[in-house]
Formats: sequence, structure tokens, C-alpha cells
Amino acid sequence: MSKDDSKNPVSRFCDLMGGAISVESELGKGSCFVVRLPVEMADVAEPEVPAFAV
Repeated sequence: MSKDDSKNPVSRFCDLMGGAISVESELGKGSCFVVRLPVEMADVAEPEVPAFAV
């Protein structure tokens, strides 16, 4: 068994995508999971506004 086989699917997904997962937990209150994944902004052209005849 490789070391990645012991990770849960979310941890493996985060690793594959170059991200990370973290958790904060407090007994009796609950847990907060944070998933961070890198994104790239797409180059989006300005929408063309049709010319109207006046």
C-alpha cells in the first residue's frame, strides 16, 4: 500500500489539483473543513454590444 492509498478521497483530490485541505475541530461544537484549490482567471473578451439604427 502506498502512502497515498491511506488518504481519503478529498485529500487525494486536493493533492492532485495542487491544493490543500485543513480542519479545525472543537469537542462538543463541531468541525470546520476548508478546501483550497488554485484557479486561473480566464481571459474573457468584452461582450460586443450590437449597434442599433437610430
